[in-house]
Amino acid sequence: MTLGDRIKRRRRAAGLTQDRLAELVGVSRQAVAKWEGGLSLPSAENLFKLAKALGCSVDLLEQLPAEAAPPEAASHGRSATALRPLWALGAAGIFAAIFLLVQLLLQPAPDSSLVGLLSNWAHKSYLWGWLLHRGLYWMALGVSALGALVGKARFSGITCGMFYLGLLLGELLGPSPALSSLGQGHFGWAVWGAVYLSSIPTGIIWERQRKKGGALVSRSSALLVASYALIVALLVLLVLLSRPAAAAV
Repeated sequence: MTLGDRIKRRRRAAGLTQDRLAELVGVSRQAVAKWEGGLSLPSAENLFKLAKALGCSVDLLEQLPAEAAPPEAASHGRSATALRPLWALGAAGIFAAIFLLVQLLLQPAPDSSLVGLLSNWAHKSYLWGWLLHRGLYWMALGVSALGALVGKARFSGITCGMFYLGLLLGELLGPSPALSSLGQGHFGWAVWGAVYLSSIPTGIIWERQRKKGGALVSRSSALLVASYALIVALLVLLVLLSRPAAAAV
């Protein structure tokens, strides 16, 4: 095992990103990436700083056995795995809490009983009722909860957040009174679908970035968010521009 491999294993065991380790050592992230990739070697001074930042001695950093994972890595992995059911319950809890709140607020005839909240899907909101009748609300709950359960916290978070963003945008931008006579008085389903479905590949890409040691907030993650926002804006714009064309027919 090379020194670069040992630095990478120690960094991951300590739960540090390349950006954070570079900050602790006082170098650039590119320098850390070169060390871990074997493209360059840290100076003696930086080697001691690395050992201090990683919580080990220089000897341990240089002699970490290849076949044995550091104790920190094992304990960190076990604790993260143990928390996964809690993350999944948290994701499901968010959906459940918002479901009950919206049910209480949007029912035409207020019904505070539990049976009424769970069963009455006739709402003032077209899109909310449509999502419930189609079972898409529960599907989205399952996607986010399952993602958290298998340790994909970023994927779970972005799909959960974008579900509700799509719901909000769909409700605001979806109404199309000009097409009501044709049975197409609301395009909120298309706006919601554009936002939510594009969040799935975005979440997958963000998880791959995490595996590579990327920070949650970095230049690449900011570019990813900007790209996602642009895609959503274009899809929503496409939906909005399609409505006048349909009305003309």
